[in-house]
Amino acid sequence: GAGDTNPIGGAGCLQGGGGRIYRLFRKTAGRYGLEKSAGRMKDESGHRREAHAWLKNTTLYQEYLAERDEILRHKWIESEKAGFDIGFDAALIDWVTNYRTGWRRARRQALAR
Repeated sequence: GAGDTNPIGGAGCLQGGGGRIYRLFRKTAGRYGLEKSAGRMKDESGHRREAHAWLKNTTLYQEYLAERDEILRHKWIESEKAGFDIGFDAALIDWVTNYRTGWRRARRQALAR
């Protein structure tokens, strides 16, 4: 809530549950050549668990988590500076605008080693 400076939780955090992540992945799967895999996934509970387990192991999901962690860390730092919770949206916009390109470049270099 307001005043929450925990970098891994709080209002605006993208912890909407597996369904939201699943829908996001389905929406973007085509861009990454994963249409067939995404198309086989069903909304039934057993298939949903299997899809969620599969999704958690994809590079796309791992990159999403790493980027989200950086945004939450940025939110925490900027909220501390401001003396109040700046909110996820403000942190996201600021981080993407000012830090994302450099973070991605450094991450690619680190992963290439």
